[in-house]
Amino acid sequence: MPNTKQTPSASVGGVKTNRMKHTGEKIFGLCFAGIPVLGFLIFGLAPIVIAICMSFMKIKGFNLNGAYGVGFENYRELLFGEFAEKTFLSIG
Repeated sequence: MPNTKQTPSASVGGVKTNRMKHTGEKIFGLCFAGIPVLGFLIFGLAPIVIAICMSFMKIKGFNLNGAYGVGFENYRELLFGEFAEKTFLSIG
């Protein structure tokens, strides 16, 4: 029975074989596909993560130097505070 398994070969007499050509194509494809992934991480995911982190902080105006963490106090105030009472009473 003949051996049908092909052995990987690199360069034969300075000529690139199929395996080396495919490796270059894979690297090029990963670099080409990495550009949109990097764009999503920078312009899509990063702002969402920053916004979630900032929702647990007390920030006065646009001055981020005086920001400090308050935990779930912002959400507690949103759901049970004076604003929530006015909003929910006007709906129902």
